[in-house]
Amino acid sequence: MPVSEFGDGPTDSMQRAIDYLEQTKATFLAATAGLTEEQWRFKPAADSWSVADCVEHLAVSEEAIFPVLQAMPDRPEASAEELGQIQEKDDFIVTAVSSRRRKATAPPQTVPANRWPASELPAQFLASRDRTIALARSADGRINSRIFPHFVLGPMSGYQWLLFLAAHSDRHLKQMEEVKAHPAFPASR
Repeated sequence: MPVSEFGDGPTDSMQRAIDYLEQTKATFLAATAGLTEEQWRFKPAADSWSVADCVEHLAVSEEAIFPVLQAMPDRPEASAEELGQIQEKDDFIVTAVSSRRRKATAPPQTVPANRWPASELPAQFLASRDRTIALARSADGRINSRIFPHFVLGPMSGYQWLLFLAAHSDRHLKQMEEVKAHPAFPASR
C-alpha cells in the first residue's frame, strides 16, 4: 500500500508523533554533521557501539518497523477493551524507550554489521525516517484503533509505534553524544 493510500491526513493527536519524529531527525542531522570516518567508527570500548553503529541500527530498525506501520489500516480494529489497555501507554513509551538508564539488547537482525560505508549512513537513516514521517502525515484515525505487539512493550497502536520510533532514535542520539563526549573521541580536522 503506498503511503498516500493510508488516510486523509494526520489527526490532532498525530501531531505529537510527527513533531517528535521531525525533532529527532533534526537532532540526528546536527549530531552527525561533519564527522570524519575516524569519528564515525570510534568505539569507547570494544563492546561499545560507535556513532556509525548507532546510525546503522536506527536505519535498519526503522526500515524493519515500517511494514508494520504500513499494514496498520488493514489490521482489524481493536476492541474497546484492547484500546483501554494501551490508552495510557504513550508517555511511558516516550520516557522508557528514550531513557539510557537501562541497557537493552537489540534484536539480532538490527545489530550493526557494517552494512554501509560511513558516508552512506546518514542517507540510509534519512530515507527511512522521511518515509515514516510521510506515512504519519497521511495517517488518519485508523492508526489509533489498530494494534500490533512489540516484543518487549506488548500491544501498541500505530500511533504508539510512531512514538516508539522517535523515542528509539532519541535514545541512540543520546548514546551517540556519549560516544562523542568520550575523552578519546578523535578531534575534528
